[in-house]
Amino acid sequence: MALITYISTLVFATLILAIISNIMMKKNYVNEENIIKIAENMNTEMIIWSDDFSYIFINKKLRELLGLPDTASDHKAAVWRAFGITEPDENILKEIADSQSYEAHFKGADTSMVSIAWSTSLVRRNKKSTIHVSTGFNLTELKKMKVNLASANDFFNSSMELAEIGVLMSVDRRNYRASPETVKMLGLKSSSITAAQFRSLVHPTPSSIQTTV
Repeated sequence: MALITYISTLVFATLILAIISNIMMKKNYVNEENIIKIAENMNTEMIIWSDDFSYIFINKKLRELLGLPDTASDHKAAVWRAFGITEPDENILKEIADSQSYEAHFKGADTSMVSIAWSTSLVRRNKKSTIHVSTGFNLTELKKMKVNLASANDFFNSSMELAEIGVLMSVDRRNYRASPETVKMLGLKSSSITAAQFRSLVHPTPSSIQTTV
């Protein structure tokens, strides 16, 4: 479910980014107040910024993640931080502007590590600066889930290997993993077995098990 939510957010945010970029490129009928309102209420992290930092807008979602007060006036340091840049570096900033995806890591307001993949689009070239829109895809929970799944898988494998009795484990009740002892007991050819295969081992007479698969 978390992965589905993440992908849905990714697709939706990408679509919004494309719409905002398209609107801002068409200077003749740009209503920047409306653009800011859209970005402000997006359920994903967003920054609208010029390459000379003469203009910076950070939306509510990102401000909350950074612990940035709504009344803060200087957002330069917050932008560097959100992009995972510890020391101001214009070369990295250019890399972000030219990259469709840039992964940044920084400490959030609660001091926990945050991982965000930034997608940046050029939306307008002025005489003195260039304006970009960066949309963030928060990877933090996805990475935690990946680590937890890896840990659970290691625990699962270790438990199976160390089991001295016959053990069958499953997460969906359709596909099972048999411990080495179970493989020996049932004469299985593989440690993976489906529910149908397991039922085929059971003789119609109660508690009678065949010796071959």
